[in-house]
Amino acid sequence: MDTGEETSARGVVAPSGSSRPGGARHRLSKERGSTWLGRLAFAAAVAALFGALVLLRFPEVLHGALIDTDSYMRLVRVRRLVETGAWFDLTIPRSNAPYGSSLHWTRPVDVLLLIGAWLTTPLFGFGRALHLAGVVFSPLLLIAICFTVAWAVRPLAGGRMHGYAMLAVLAQLGIMSYALPGRADHNMPLMLAFVAMVGSALHLMMEPRARRYGWAAGAWAALGLWISTEFLVPLLMLLVALAGAWIVRGREVAHGARSTALGLLAVTAVAVLLEHAPSQLLLVEYDRISVVHGLLAVLVIAFWMPAASNWSERLGPRGRGVYAAAGALSAAVLLLVTYPRFFGGPMVDVHPELKRTWLPYLTEFQPYLVPHGLAGVGRIFAYLGHAILALGVVIHGLRRERDTRRVSAWILVGAGLALFLPLGVRWVRFVGYAEMLGVIGAVVLLGRVLERVERSPPRMGRSRARVLASSGILVGPLFLGAIVMALGGERGRIVQEAAATQTDACPVEALVSALNDVTGLGARPRTVLAHIDLGPVLLYRTSHAVVATPYHRNWRGILDWQTIVATRDPEQARALLAERGVDLVVPCGTGAPRQRAAAEGPPAFADRLDSGAVPEWLHPAEGIEPAAGFRIYEIATGIGAHGA
Repeated sequence: MDTGEETSARGVVAPSGSSRPGGARHRLSKERGSTWLGRLAFAAAVAALFGALVLLRFPEVLHGALIDTDSYMRLVRVRRLVETGAWFDLTIPRSNAPYGSSLHWTRPVDVLLLIGAWLTTPLFGFGRALHLAGVVFSPLLLIAICFTVAWAVRPLAGGRMHGYAMLAVLAQLGIMSYALPGRADHNMPLMLAFVAMVGSALHLMMEPRARRYGWAAGAWAALGLWISTEFLVPLLMLLVALAGAWIVRGREVAHGARSTALGLLAVTAVAVLLEHAPSQLLLVEYDRISVVHGLLAVLVIAFWMPAASNWSERLGPRGRGVYAAAGALSAAVLLLVTYPRFFGGPMVDVHPELKRTWLPYLTEFQPYLVPHGLAGVGRIFAYLGHAILALGVVIHGLRRERDTRRVSAWILVGAGLALFLPLGVRWVRFVGYAEMLGVIGAVVLLGRVLERVERSPPRMGRSRARVLASSGILVGPLFLGAIVMALGGERGRIVQEAAATQTDACPVEALVSALNDVTGLGARPRTVLAHIDLGPVLLYRTSHAVVATPYHRNWRGILDWQTIVATRDPEQARALLAERGVDLVVPCGTGAPRQRAAAEGPPAFADRLDSGAVPEWLHPAEGIEPAAGFRIYEIATGIGAHGA
């Protein structure tokens, strides 16, 4: 811990020949300076790695492109905030044309992107500065996560292991996929909140009197919930771990847990106030932070206030267990009575048809790690190898250190692994949480191995043993997974396979250029029907409106798009296009297989678009060369709103 290490350093005897009273302080200053130099070198190395990745793999991000639809939509939202100044306005008027749509996202990520854009606006102008902020957003947060993990492992692994912890983060495939340049979404901010929450809780477990760690753990949990209500799952992990540690250790945990509950309540209250206009403070929303989650925070503090009082000291482990069970049941009943849809999860209000035809195909809900043969086992090792190692470390710690404060820390990590390992196997969205807990356990294991190496006789080759141990634990699971996958006949599989569309084959740059041509299609704003995954791209990179974007609050646009591309009746498609005021139809990626009708009978409208056998009321837009790799159809006068 910080205080202990500083005290120890101050007590170091000055080197022989030095009579300066400040010798130990000078040495401590040099050590801290060396640590900061090491961190700067690490940050520079990571920046160089991502720079090479951009040049070799993603050069398009240097020319206005981003990775993933959410990144485009996030910048659309930020740009609209700057244009209107309407903090509480969630609408995107050019989406779900002509009606507009709203987003369930919240403001913390927007603010981070705005800060990044404003820093470089004097150099590049706001438009380019905002894009640059989107490009570097996730890589910079990855560096911050690495430093936070280095701090988080200190209570269990000691300060000497911080460098290994940072390197271990870079070996996590799930985390690195979210940290790519050009990903300006909420995944890395969520991961930073998770690591900071876990680190604060671990420090609290080891220093129960340092209530600031409890406040910090609760505040980070609330910030994660503010970013996305997906963070209800990590919050559940924290609450279960605190209750379990209290049952085992008693009152020393209760005071810290009460501080955590206060931090959670304070930041949740601030979030609700900042996300909702005064007239909508009591608005019930499950997909973004609202009064519902404020009630949850109140119930948490109501549980811990009595638990931290004097009378609870008379309770033994069994009595504390009964109180915890009764408190959890009472809170669940109150939530069920007050907000009965809460237990349906953040997506409880998604349109039923979307739950059947769209939601199951989203990439982040895919069971990517469900083992199918040897290759599937290899994927589990590659992604969750450190988490599996950490599970063994936790079991060992719970057995050997059950009578020490460290048992509380092991309960926390163990609760997280028990929750996120099965969730990560079932839904790829949760892999990153398991990976982060795996980093903590793997670094603790490596620290113990290195201690044994240091105690071994010199003739055993300590340097070689350190290298082998470090590389084996830090990157061994990754290589083992790759080998097993290769033995299973699979060199790798695209995570998005189950949600594949034709948009990847679409020449987006050429399409955007054609739609922005001021002498042609870009002469005036139009309404475009395109694949929902192209919707955010066109909103960000053109001035046109779109029918559909891949967000559940835009359910009308998604359902209409699905109907248009799947219908076998051209007149039905024509009627829906006219109702929407559509001017342009972009077939590129329009007909995803899951939206197509059965193979028998007349061709679906999407098939007509792909083959070029379109109705007479569609005609190819002028100026699009056949070699361009895409088509754009204009709707004949009298169909679109602009041509009526």
